[in-house]
Amino acid sequence: MEIRVFDVAHGFCAYVVSDNGNTMLIDCGHNDETHFYAADYLLATNCSAIERFFVLNYDEDHLSGLPRLRQMENRIPIRILNRNTSITGAQLRALKRQTGPLGPGMVFTIEPGIYIPEEKFGVRIEDMFYVESDGKLVRMTAGLARTADEVERAMAGK
Repeated sequence: MEIRVFDVAHGFCAYVVSDNGNTMLIDCGHNDETHFYAADYLLATNCSAIERFFVLNYDEDHLSGLPRLRQMENRIPIRILNRNTSITGAQLRALKRQTGPLGPGMVFTIEPGIYIPEEKFGVRIEDMFYVESDGKLVRMTAGLARTADEVERAMAGK
């Protein structure tokens, strides 16, 4: 299995190729500074289709590369779209206009990071949480590599 998390500045974009060759794309932010777009990367790697495209976050920085990807749909079709159905677009806009406590069914991320522009280096851990009906927080990203040692072990095993 191959997993790549792309530098898309403040958004998110990851690419997964399973052992059987199926390609999955998770969000599709882009990077203005480096001109990175997932669609261009997929074309360059001769990807023939995205078997599953996961939209986890509806914010622009997570989907800014989607128009370019859609323009290439005849060359790189998206076979199955999985999206965050916990909230509609209208509900998301309404939530962004208000403040208050988190409620059941809400999903949010905590994204601490460090960016060193002069070294062109940055690291961010993006943890996703779900609020259950009883108010309990469930870390949806539990089990994923978080420390440098864990990431190195995961990468060594690819």
